Amino acid sequence: MKKYILLFTVLSVLTMSCNKNDDPEITIPNKITKITCTKNGATYFSADISYNAIDGSISRVVTTDATIRYEYIGSTILESITRNFESAAINVTHTTTQGVITETSEDVENPYYPSETYTENQYTYHYERSLLKSIDWMYTWPKQDANDKYGEDTTESIDQFTWENGNLSQYKRLAQSIMEYEYKTEVQPENFPFRLLNTFTPVEFENFTPFNVYFGINNRNLVGRAYWYHITTANQIAAEYTFSYTGMGEYITGMTIVESIYETNTNNSTGTNTYVYTFEYNYNPN
Repeated sequence: MKKYILLFTVLSVLTMSCNKNDDPEITIPNKITKITCTKNGATYFSADISYNAIDGSISRVVTTDATIRYEYIGSTILESITRNFESAAINVTHTTTQGVITETSEDVENPYYPSETYTENQYTYHYERSLLKSIDWMYTWPKQDANDKYGEDTTESIDQFTWENGNLSQYKRLAQSIMEYEYKTEVQPENFPFRLLNTFTPVEFENFTPFNVYFGINNRNLVGRAYWYHITTANQIAAEYTFSYTGMGEYITGMTIVESIYETNTNNSTGTNTYVYTFEYNYNPN
């Protein structure tokens, strides 16, 4: 009986050892560290991105015209934006819930009472199964009246998002303008931070910052075409964007966006702009 027990123990150990050796090693792709963009051949912007060594969270971004720093305190992310040739920083506070940003507030100095700061813009984000669905906006402005220092106005669902098949299909700003998106069959790599939020110009750095990972699930596929129009003139495209990509393995290393602008009330193009992007991935999170 003891021989059977010993044999069973040996076989169990061997089986566990084999299973352990058979487990595939999961390697996380490198994170993006540099983005450069040209517009019609001339420099448009560049961005150098740094990460915290402990957890891989984004810590600093140095762009052509600003330095952005991030500090993480519990469920709060503090963002400090210092633009070139400006001494005062813009302070932004993000509140997160289960890893997504649910509220953002932007604090500025009161021009009438320089010793005071106030929240000029406050945004509240609403999600459905980790998909961003709408944004509420509260705007506050200062007054010179010492007894009534601030005015306030709130717009619910100022931004609305529609998702289909895991991709953002439509972005609507109030009841005024709509951006429509079409997608390629290629899956968007997880480490490619291109993210379309509340924008009608998907060419700026704000669409590429890896900080956008905090706004819920990104698109499943690579966007191929986008165009927007005013709701009152739905048959008239205001601007159109086409997207192409180049890559190496699991990394997208290049991207081109062609922008076409159209005249109001006509379908005539007023010209095109070509944006060419290059991406470098030099932060290893493993």
